[in-house]
Amino acid sequence: MSSLNALEMRRLLAKGVVGQVADDQPVAIRLKAVNYTDVTSITVTAATDITVITGAGTTVYDFATYATIGELVDAINADGEFSAKVLDSLRSTLATNNVVGGVLSISSDGYYDVQALTSGTQALVYRLTYDRGTPTEKPIANHRVELKEIVYDITMGSGTGAVAVYQSTGNIETLLFQAVGVSGVATTINWAGGTGKISADDGSDLIIVVSDSVSVTGALTIAGYAI
Repeated sequence: MSSLNALEMRRLLAKGVVGQVADDQPVAIRLKAVNYTDVTSITVTAATDITVITGAGTTVYDFATYATIGELVDAINADGEFSAKVLDSLRSTLATNNVVGGVLSISSDGYYDVQALTSGTQALVYRLTYDRGTPTEKPIANHRVELKEIVYDITMGSGTGAVAVYQSTGNIETLLFQAVGVSGVATTINWAGGTGKISADDGSDLIIVVSDSVSVTGALTIAGYAI
């Protein structure tokens, strides 16, 4: 198959993506057990740690040691019991008091989700990705995501915040777009009257962040494509 035909085939197989998050709904970390089925509990203590109890014993991921969401995920993956992914978060986000506390329940797909605490992060975040599963599930190197539109209706404590789009490639997050936020009004951002887009490099994700220096509350919706 020629490179032109391959590109056309990818375009034909593109799937539309619409994602929405509201207060305390972004998934900061997504976990899936890979070497153990006997998971007793996973408990998030928002101020201090994540405690994992399996048949192999108890492991505590202390926020004093692993200060950021990215460092937590790296530590969990290094231990090999779980596959972990930074999802609706920036790697640099501090963990302490920025995650929702409690005992995690397993989803029908086998995930344990550590949700972001909106009152702590002062942000609503959504990752546009080809696969929202954990890293072991699908190779994404030959896939691309495209952001077409951001819609948000968020009250910002300072009266004005920021809307930003980052490209996430491995452990590197690069700012691609930034605009001043609008508080308390349903707002749509698109490009070239809706015909434009922000495209990530192959194998990369886009992270959409609406944040404020004081507080945020409301909902964020994004629309795009995964190719």
